[in-house]
Amino acid sequence: MRFFQITTVLIAFLNLSAAGAELELVFRHAVAVKDPEAKWPARIDYASWVDDERIVCWSQDDVLCVSTKTGKVEWTVRDVGRLTDWSVSRDTKRLAILSENFTTSVIDCTSGKIIFKADPVRISQILGLRFTVLTRLAFVPNDGRLLVGTYSEFYSRNAYLLDAEYNKPLKSFEMDVSPTEITASPEGNRVAVIADEEVLCVRDLGSNRDVFFRGKRIMEKPNKTVSAIDAPFYSHIRDSGADMLIYTRDNSWATGKVFVHNLKTKQTNSFDARNGHIELDVAFPKRQMVVTGTSTDLTVFDFEGQVIAHQKKATRERNSAVEYSPAGDRILVGCWDNSLYVFSLKENGK
Repeated sequence: MRFFQITTVLIAFLNLSAAGAELELVFRHAVAVKDPEAKWPARIDYASWVDDERIVCWSQDDVLCVSTKTGKVEWTVRDVGRLTDWSVSRDTKRLAILSENFTTSVIDCTSGKIIFKADPVRISQILGLRFTVLTRLAFVPNDGRLLVGTYSEFYSRNAYLLDAEYNKPLKSFEMDVSPTEITASPEGNRVAVIADEEVLCVRDLGSNRDVFFRGKRIMEKPNKTVSAIDAPFYSHIRDSGADMLIYTRDNSWATGKVFVHNLKTKQTNSFDARNGHIELDVAFPKRQMVVTGTSTDLTVFDFEGQVIAHQKKATRERNSAVEYSPAGDRILVGCWDNSLYVFSLKENGK
């Protein structure tokens, strides 16, 4: 009986291996850092695909566009400062960045030209407000419209959808306090938010109603703000625009979790993220996700948490960005060693 169990497990393992996929390093671009003391501050916190041949990233206060064909830097926008948010619209080939000084810029990724730039005074004029600062931004993926969240001490109508010329708001909607991440669904009909206190929210922009909500809303100005060091926190959220919602909960340097929630059935599946601080991207059409972070490993999961592909110690240091290519066959990683890595995802020998 025991021999039969062992044999069954072995056959299952062999079948899984045969049906699995492989990750292969196919490209690496290192950003030179002359001053050793500047190495950590110059880490690549942001990196995204523009198309299947070009990557944009942030390093050492500059934004770079790198060709994966030639390995050369095609253009550089210098001295943008440290960034607090970043988003790419692949269809329009635009990059939106939010700097630490609250300046918002939109860059044409084909030329490196800044096509829009606004400080808080200009943003306030566009939004028709007395004075405000932006805290988060996100492109609608399939066009040039821009979602922005403004500073507020309590839940209020403090978020806007700007037109593709960024000179007027198309609509406003409510957003929770101190958002740490906002993302738009693929068609731009919904916006997903992580915010205080432990808020996870998906809002339909047409009806201005919550499709999903978890947490506690701050409905009035709080007397004080309490924050804990190294406490678990929600870190990433991705909405399919249909039934599926993926989010992660970091657990500092311990192991975090990935949650897969079905909005239709209201069932949630969770599994080990294999990292404390997690970086995540989701390919909804393929029902896949890629996870990396503090461990330097790179793992591709299906929505049930089964491993599709795994690369141990894929990079030299902790990773701070990860993203599927537009075709979904390669994975971009931005690393603390000031390098961009691209891994080919070969499924079933393809």
